[in-house]
Amino acid sequence: MTALVVSTPAVDADAIGHAAALCLRREIATYPKPGLVSPVDPGAHDDMDAAMMNRSADALAPYLAALAQAGAAGAGMDRLRAIGIAAEAAMMVATGGVNTHRGAIFGMGLLCAATGFRARYGIAAPLGTIVAQHWGAEILRGPVTLHSHGTMVARRHAAGGARAEAAAGFPALYA
Repeated sequence: MTALVVSTPAVDADAIGHAAALCLRREIATYPKPGLVSPVDPGAHDDMDAAMMNRSADALAPYLAALAQAGAAGAGMDRLRAIGIAAEAAMMVATGGVNTHRGAIFGMGLLCAATGFRARYGIAAPLGTIVAQHWGAEILRGPVTLHSHGTMVARRHAAGGARAEAAAGFPALYA
C-alpha cells in the first residue's frame, strides 16, 4: 500500500519580509508628502530623517519575515505580538530610541502574517479578511497602551483607531 502524500505550498517568508521592508523604503522615498519624512526633508519630525527611517526598515525585514512564517504556521496573536515586540526593540536599537515604524510593525506585520497564512493554505481571500477572521477578536482583546499617541487620538475622536481597523480587516484599504 502506498502512503498518501499531501503536498502543501512552500512559504518564502524571507521574500515576504523583504518585500514588506522594500514597501517601507519606497514610502520613505516618496515625495512630496506634507509633514512626513522623505529624502528631501524630515517633514514635521525633528527627531528623524530618511537615513534613519531606512535603517529602521532594514532592521525590521527579518521580523516581518518571522511574522510571515508564524502566519504560515497558524500562530495565534500571542506569538505574533511577541515577534512584534522584538521588532520594536530592534527598531529602537537601529534608530537610537526613535519610534519610526511602530504603526507599520503592527499593520504591516499583520498583513505579513496573513500573507504567510494565505500562501501556506492556498486561500484566495483578501489579506484583510484573513487578519479579521484569524486574529481580529484577539486584537481587540489585546493589551492597550494607555498613553500612546494613537490611543489618545482614538479616545479624543471617539474612533476605534488602528486596533479596530486591523480587527475589522483593514476596511479602509479595501473600500
